[in-house]
Amino acid sequence: MIDQALAAFPATPHILQEFHKGRQFELSYYNEQAQDIVPMAGRARLSPYYIVIDGKAELAGILATVCPPDKKLIHGMKDAIMVPCAIAQGQSESHKV
Repeated sequence: MIDQALAAFPATPHILQEFHKGRQFELSYYNEQAQDIVPMAGRARLSPYYIVIDGKAELAGILATVCPPDKKLIHGMKDAIMVPCAIAQGQSESHKV
């Protein structure tokens, strides 16, 4: 798979990143059926998105996917919360993600 990514790099750049196991969080989301904000425990995965500007990969955004803790794999599913992330004002470089 790495060889395929390297071969496709000129047309479709890939970035290899270190894997970190998802952390558990308590979040709230809007449940349309209940028409209420409800809590949900879940494990989070952060997916960074990069764009190439002047030949350099720049972080363009991060998508957080939070799934119930009983799910083995974190991915977009009907019972997942998927939200964009932002860096809070005043956060240092080491606390961006």
